[in-house]
Amino acid sequence: IEDPLSQRVIERTFPGTMEVRDFNEQFNANLEFSGKETLAELLTKHFDHLPEKSESVRIDRFELTVEEASLLGAKTINVRTVID
Repeated sequence: IEDPLSQRVIERTFPGTMEVRDFNEQFNANLEFSGKETLAELLTKHFDHLPEKSESVRIDRFELTVEEASLLGAKTINVRTVID
């Protein structure tokens, strides 16, 4: 039996500079990362290119959508929990 608090439902915007490790700790998530990888770097890795505004991907139980992008990658990312 899973603790309902371990499955926090979120829908909010984060800076692309937020480290995946910090996101995982705050939201009891298990997004894979290496070192000090940021959310923006995670998206770039999944898309295999610098993401553009409105591109989204589902990773684990989260949908990550680029809200604002620059030439360097995603600046702000909306993350929402996907409930199956």
